[in-house]
Amino acid sequence: GVLHRTVYVMLFNSKNELLIQKRHPDKAVCGGTWDLSAAEHLNPGESYENGALRGLKEELGISLKGPLKEIMPPTRRSLQVTTPAGKKINDQEFVPVYEGRYDGEIVPDEVEVSEVRWITEGKLLEDMESN
Repeated sequence: GVLHRTVYVMLFNSKNELLIQKRHPDKAVCGGTWDLSAAEHLNPGESYENGALRGLKEELGISLKGPLKEIMPPTRRSLQVTTPAGKKINDQEFVPVYEGRYDGEIVPDEVEVSEVRWITEGKLLEDMESN
């Protein structure tokens, strides 16, 4: 695939729980799987932080008021997946990770997201080990 810019967002609440989203089952890449709070491909000329804020708004209906903090600089990432239809996808990205804080309402885009939940680090690790 073509190398492109993407941004990941990890959103935590005041209990230090991470917001995770389950991608809609019809999504071409990793449909029906749990993911970070938000991930967004950037538009030409868009900053990583603005892309992150746009992704939160588009995917989860969140208009974040506080700043995001970059916790990992842009790093090259490769992902090879085969869709349920048998199409091979080779995703090549430069992606940083941002962190934010939020305790408000979440209104997921039903085309993008099938479910959201707040999860503790311990429960996340437990779920990852058992799945």
